[in-house]
Amino acid sequence: MSTLSPQSELQQLLQSLRRRWQRWLILRTCLQSLCILLAGLGLLWVADTFYFLSPSVRNISFLLIMATCGIWLVQRLLNLQHHSPTDSQLAALIEEKHPELDELLLAAVDYQQSESTHSRLEQQLQQSLIRKAVGKLQHIDIRPLLRPIRTLRVGISCLLLLMGILLFLAIFSYRTAPWHRVLAPWSTPAPNHTIQVEAGAQLVYVGDSLSLTAKLLEESAHAPQLDLQLNWQSVDSPVHTLPLIFDSETKSFPIQWDNIDSSREYWITSRNSFDSSPRYELEVVSACTRIGFNDHYSSQLHSA
Repeated sequence: MSTLSPQSELQQLLQSLRRRWQRWLILRTCLQSLCILLAGLGLLWVADTFYFLSPSVRNISFLLIMATCGIWLVQRLLNLQHHSPTDSQLAALIEEKHPELDELLLAAVDYQQSESTHSRLEQQLQQSLIRKAVGKLQHIDIRPLLRPIRTLRVGISCLLLLMGILLFLAIFSYRTAPWHRVLAPWSTPAPNHTIQVEAGAQLVYVGDSLSLTAKLLEESAHAPQLDLQLNWQSVDSPVHTLPLIFDSETKSFPIQWDNIDSSREYWITSRNSFDSSPRYELEVVSACTRIGFNDHYSSQLHSA
């Protein structure tokens, strides 16, 4: 049996209920903020995957998403702190969810907050009513007041958003940006090349033709969907591009150069994914160099 007075016991029960109500509301608010964050980052990921956003656009978008989410969360938590329900408001909420109390709890809270009367009979009546309200409050189901179903719905929404992002990554894995492009857009990590040209760096003679083969480092079922292009640049000249066609038989992207006339640096990029290759050097030497090399080689053979 409690040694507290009915007024103190009622105050403790209401205070405990208020703390539980606030904890559930804080949890629901944090989950809502997480939903906003996931939705914003998911949209940014989709935009970056399909439109190859520049670092500045990603930085600004990331900051806007984080600022919006943070400001919204702080405002909601501050409102919760400054507008915590009073005992009367809390009693009214409980009465709304439990009409069978017949305003017993409201009357008990009003008596508790009213000035003490000098009549002993009225004091006994108030003590009896408050004690009865405490007994009712200890045995009622307060889950409708805490609204756990609403919190559960918000949690499920966060889970569905996360699953949607993972499903997007699985479907568009051949063109999905690395995590750091969205979660750390200001970073500039070393590129992770996924395309390799066999015998990429070569020495050729002026006017020769050259056949090369570009392949993905890891075989992928999405390879035919890739839109690769060959880029090359000679000294003091603009960058030239040429689309590459996937060869299903060799599972590669053939490269053909005819009548090569100058040295160049070349590399491969994709227009619908983040695949790329290292840069290769193609050195072109003149016919005189070839003749000189042949004469030198022949003289060595004769001397031998």
